[in-house]
This record gives sequence, structure tokens and C-alpha cells, in this order.
Amino acid sequence: RKMGLSDWGSAMLVEKYINAVMPNASQNEKIVAAQYVLVNCGYNIRLGMNDHQVAMLVPYAEHVFEKSYINIDGKKYYIYPNIDDSGAFRTCDLPKDAELGKDMELRFTGKTVIGSGTKPFSYEAAGITLKGEVPTGIMPMLDEYPVIDIPTVASSVVDKKFRNEVVEQIRTQVAGLDEQDAANRILRFIQKGFPYATDDEQFKREKYFYFEETLYYPLCDCEDRAIFWCTRFWVLMCISSSSLVMNVLPWLSTSQWQTAHLTNTRARPTISATQPILVQE
Repeated sequence: RKMGLSDWGSAMLVEKYINAVMPNASQNEKIVAAQYVLVNCGYNIRLGMNDHQVAMLVPYAEHVFEKSYINIDGKKYYIYPNIDDSGAFRTCDLPKDAELGKDMELRFTGKTVIGSGTKPFSYEAAGITLKGEVPTGIMPMLDEYPVIDIPTVASSVVDKKFRNEVVEQIRTQVAGLDEQDAANRILRFIQKGFPYATDDEQFKREKYFYFEETLYYPLCDCEDRAIFWCTRFWVLMCISSSSLVMNVLPWLSTSQWQTAHLTNTRARPTISATQPILVQE
């Protein structure tokens, strides 16, 4: 609670705690222990297994990409950790009136603080200079974070204090400009100030940056820049929603987003004698 972790971050903390206190236990034993702790923390986490591996079944509140899942009573339960075997996967039935607990949320609420480490950053373009130190303690967790849709990433607030400090720097440098000129100058800064690379070039996988990650990593792509702009900027700078629609949404046009969305959520049923495992690609 003191670190302000998301539900998923709390689950990762439990996993690391189990690994520390049960170093000699098997992977299956650690999974069972972690599920027991999370259930007692109020989460709807179930157990499942194939012929030799145990996994937790986790219902996320948000849409998640690139994770296997099974359908139970119309709800998607994502398999953690991923199990490569595409054969039969079993889980027990629970009474219909059983109190299942809460689904796991991935959205941040602005209070996440892990450690005190920082990394300096400096960017300059379009008459705007941005300097400071970005918190680094959260970065390993963000790197492992499930891939979720862009709107959820953009609406998440990892470290509100840090974000407000960055926004204030920019606010003072566009003070006196009218709304349209301020919006255009900030857009030019984001387009010209951040060096570009595709996710495949930088990570060999798809990754959407949270606000803080854009200032941490040396390179970013178009989606990351759009998220950086969208994430509370128009609210904190008192820029109207009409300016946001006119200037930002072309970066994430309906046709482009729908194409990416359909590609990432194509479900492929695998051979299963019990519950079918579906894989999101």
C-alpha cells in the first residue's frame, strides 16, 4: 500500500516474496503458495494445471494482449505464467454462488513509488526545453507489465508528482500563447525532440510506453509519443478537448487502431480435452 502498486504490481510483489521465502520449493509449489496469498488478499485467482505444470488463472479488468487464456462461465482467465504446452488444461468447478473476489486491475492510480533511484533526461525542440530526473525504481516492473490497449496506458498515472513536475516545465514555456499555438508547439516538441525507433528495433517485441518510460528510454515510436501527449497533458494545460481531437487523434486514427486491435486479439483455439486454451497473438 505504501508503494502505491497496481493490483498486478502487488501480485508480482507476492511472487517475489514467495521466491525469497521458499527458495528450494518447486515452481508448482510456489504457484500454489502465491495463489493462496492472493486469494486471501481478496483477488479472484484460480488454479489450473496440465499434465505437469500448475498455473494461476487471472481475470484482468482490462483487455490483455499476447497472453493465453481459458473461458470459464463467460469470463477470460489468463494463464500465469504462460504454459507452452497446448494440450488439455484442467481447473475445478466452483459453486455458482461462491464469493470469487475482485478481478485484477492493471491501471495505475498515480501513487507508485519504488525506491529512490533516478536517471537524468534532457530534451530540446520547438522552443521547449525539458530537463529533470526520471524515477528508475518502477522501470523493471513496467518492462514486465502485460501488454494492454493504448487508451488504458494513456489514462494510467504511474507517478503523479513526477508527471506534474514535467507538465509544469512545459506549461511555463508556452505561457502567453493561445490555445492552438500552445498545442501545436507541444506537438512539434514531442515529434522533433524524442529520437525515433520502432519497438522491434529497440525491444524485439511490441511495447507501449507509459509516460515515465518515454523519458527513461533513449528512443520511442509514434504510439509512445501519442501516449506522452495524451496522458493528462490537455487537462493539466487547460487545452480544450476540441484541440485534443484535432491534433492528437489523427496519430491514432480509427482505421489504424482497429487494424492493430484485430491483429492483436485474433484468438486461436488449441487442442484440448477439457478447457480450451486460447492464445492472443
